[in-house]
Amino acid sequence: MQLSATRTENQRRFADAYAGDPDFVVPRVVAQRGDVIVSEWLDGIPLSRLITTGARAERDGVGMLAVRFFWSSAPKSGLLYGDPHPGNFRALPGGRPGVVDFGACSVWPPAQFPALVHDLADAFIHGAPRVRCERRSCAGHRN
Repeated sequence: MQLSATRTENQRRFADAYAGDPDFVVPRVVAQRGDVIVSEWLDGIPLSRLITTGARAERDGVGMLAVRFFWSSAPKSGLLYGDPHPGNFRALPGGRPGVVDFGACSVWPPAQFPALVHDLADAFIHGAPRVRCERRSCAGHRN
């Protein structure tokens, strides 16, 4: 599998963050040489296959965990998992999902996030700033 050093570092961060987690398995990186990475094997059913062949309860359970993984990734690892599609999750024996492919990750929160939160809180508390609207869709704001 061809991968960059960034993917390798992302996977290491996720594997460390989720080590011993009761709900998720992230395979550890075993070796990397150039653009090739070798990680622990996950023996499971791809969620993309489970969607078509699995029982509804099984699909719902693993799907809910996949959503939980996405939302828990930034607080646990400092990275936002950016590729949460069914092909990147495996239903492992015992019901926990395994997660693969860490190439589309971003540092979270980004540097500008505190300013954005401040602006949103200010707008929520004090109201949105007056905006010059040229379209009728801006009801309530007049030029």
